[in-house]
Amino acid sequence: MLHIRRIGCTVYADWPIPTHPTRETDIALCLLSETGEQLPDWPDVALIAILQYESPVVVRSLLDSNAHGIVTKPIRAFGILSTLLLTRSLHRFSQRQKAKTDKIEETLRSRRLIDRAAEALSASGFGTLEACHQAIRRAAMEGRVTAASVAENILAGKAVPVIEMLRRG
Repeated sequence: MLHIRRIGCTVYADWPIPTHPTRETDIALCLLSETGEQLPDWPDVALIAILQYESPVVVRSLLDSNAHGIVTKPIRAFGILSTLLLTRSLHRFSQRQKAKTDKIEETLRSRRLIDRAAEALSASGFGTLEACHQAIRRAAMEGRVTAASVAENILAGKAVPVIEMLRRG
């Protein structure tokens, strides 16, 4: 703790490990023991596992954990700074990748919803699949809403503006 303070970090010690991170925690160092106890699941905090032994139980717990870094006991001052920096960097990269993945998944969900709505309109005799897709896009632009929300309305049976557009051509 003294070395971490020396390099300019604020350090707090909490025991037992709280269910939620305290204060403005950026990085947590947690002992991973042979009891099989898991590291906390804190998605917004970079975790460094402190290992006492390299036993199969500890290795399994480490593989199942969300640790971004490892420090072994006895802890030496040399290497702490590099572990902190790499852990923080890896955690931030992971968060950016998760945000991108979440956005792509949401786009896919929206696209599937729009496709289902266009297929439902087309199957009801309101024109070709392409014409139904264009009508959904136009209704979204005119209503200043997302195409996914227009598609939800269509599938919920509230498709009056889109149907009117399709009838007008």
